[in-house]
Amino acid sequence: MVWAGLGCSGEGNVVADRDGPDHGIWALADLVTPMAMRVAATLRVADHITQGLRTASALAEVAHVDTDTLDRLLRHLVTAGVLDLDESGGYTLTDRGESLRDDHPSGMQALLDIDGAIGWADLSFVGLLHSVRTGEAAFPVQFGRPFWDDLGSDPRRTASFDAHGYRRRGLGATRGRGLRLGVPGARDRCRRRQRNLADGDAACVSHVAGHGLRPAGHRGSGSGGIGCRGSG
Repeated sequence: MVWAGLGCSGEGNVVADRDGPDHGIWALADLVTPMAMRVAATLRVADHITQGLRTASALAEVAHVDTDTLDRLLRHLVTAGVLDLDESGGYTLTDRGESLRDDHPSGMQALLDIDGAIGWADLSFVGLLHSVRTGEAAFPVQFGRPFWDDLGSDPRRTASFDAHGYRRRGLGATRGRGLRLGVPGARDRCRRRQRNLADGDAACVSHVAGHGLRPAGHRGSGSGGIGCRGSG
C-alpha cells in the first residue's frame, strides 16, 4: 500500500494500492517524494553518508533535526531507490542517490537545496492553481514579495543563484519551469544578457514562476514546463 505521508500510521492513511489501477496516477501526483528529495539535498544527507555517518541518529545529530522524523524520511527514500538500508540500520547511497552529493557533476544538490535560490523558488509551485486562475505570479503570493526583492534580501540565496542558477545549467535551468516569477521588464533583460550566462548573470530568471502563462503550443514556447516561453 502507499501511505499518505511520512510517519503516518493506521489504515485510514492508505491512499492507493501499489497494484491497483490508481497507483500510476498517484505516483505522478504524490508530493512526498519530491519534497523528501529536496529536504535530503538541503540537509546534505548524501554528503554526510559519504563521510561515514550512516545511521539516522548520526545524521540527525550533524543536521540538527529530529531523529525519528528524519529516519522516516530516509526510509521513504529507500523505497524511492535513492538510499539502501542494511540489516544494521545503516544507510548507503544508491547510484541514483549519488547525484545528491554536493560534488556530483550534475549539480542537482544545489538546484534542489531549499535554502538556495532555485530550490526556494520551486516551492512557489504550490501556487499553481492561483496562477492558472489569474495569470498572475505565484511567487509573491507564496512569499509575500516579488522574486527579486526576496532574492536581494538573502545573501545566501543570492550567492547560490549566481553560482548555480545559470553558470552550471545555463538557461535550461529555468526555461522549463513554466510557472514564472513575474518580473516586469525582465524578458528584455533576458534577451540582452543571454551571452553573459556563462558568467553567472541571472537576469533571465523571469521565466521561472508565474508571469504571462501561455498555452504549451504557443509560438516561442520553450521545452517542458507549463507553456514556458523561451527568450528568443
